Amino acid sequence: MDEVRVVYARGRSPASHLIRLFPDSAPARWSHAGVVIGDHVFEARFPHGAVMTPREKFNERYTEIEEVVFGVPDSGQGMLWLMNVLGRPYATGTVIGMAFGLRMSNKGDHCIEIVENFLAECGLRRWRGDLHLIKPNASYHNTAGVLR
Repeated sequence: MDEVRVVYARGRSPASHLIRLFPDSAPARWSHAGVVIGDHVFEARFPHGAVMTPREKFNERYTEIEEVVFGVPDSGQGMLWLMNVLGRPYATGTVIGMAFGLRMSNKGDHCIEIVENFLAECGLRRWRGDLHLIKPNASYHNTAGVLR
């Protein structure tokens, strides 16, 4: 069993406050998440899309951060998947649709789609169906595969 790390964060921005107020997640603690890779965080960030951010810069943007360790069968497959999606656009339409419980067409990913697809590629699928409506707080509270 391999270990992978996911970081959940709460930001200061107006968008962060809005994400925490989306239906079925209020009052939510988390507004963002990413996959920890060494001293970087792989994240989907508006308007940049899927990027690798130095952990220090990531930490500077948030008021609260918690790292969660997951046990997965094959972290290598997940890492390959991340490298293949690096540079994809941000799913602006998906995030707007999230507020209304709708899937709005977009070719990119939002932060939880990155995290949950990464975990699924590692062999830990925690959700049924499409991941477009999963919010950071729901991802955090799904304890499937959590080691610590």
